[in-house]
Amino acid sequence: GTLAAVQMTLASLERKLPEIPEAAKKTYDKAEYLLDQAYQQMRGISHNLADLSLKDGGLSPALAQLKETLSENTNLDIHMNYASLGGRRLDSNVEQHSYRITQELFQNIIKHAEASFIEYELNYSPIKLHISIKDDGKGFDYEPGSKVAGIGLNNILTRVRQLDGEMEIQSKPGEGTTIEVDIPLVLS
Repeated sequence: GTLAAVQMTLASLERKLPEIPEAAKKTYDKAEYLLDQAYQQMRGISHNLADLSLKDGGLSPALAQLKETLSENTNLDIHMNYASLGGRRLDSNVEQHSYRITQELFQNIIKHAEASFIEYELNYSPIKLHISIKDDGKGFDYEPGSKVAGIGLNNILTRVRQLDGEMEIQSKPGEGTTIEVDIPLVLS
């Protein structure tokens, strides 16, 4: 979360300084590269820790830890609601992909949306797991049914499809974004 916030700050700085002198631009580019490397390394560490959290307690405790981490390291107002499975566990593949989908959704908002508020919900029924995330950020131009743009959204869509799920995106410039994911549910 902190590294993503630094990335956003650097991107904001770059937009405010359209004519950076060449020597300063090289230094800026190097700082941006090193930050990206640190971000990738921390992401790997975070995924390994999340794997342990998922293995030990399942999806609900892993989501609680994610919210705590994001709340401590960003200025976002995060409302996170998720249903308890009452001690039952989802299929480990569904748990892992659902958690990774959630992480990627939050990272996309942190990196791109310029949002101040995020509302996240995870619910389940006997037949499906439903994830909904809504932000008040800058949104983007998207027409339902069109191709998904961006590496993060494509990563999410790939994970959703691996679980035979569906993803719906609602977004317009200046109106924030809502993403809904439905995954067929298997309880173990």
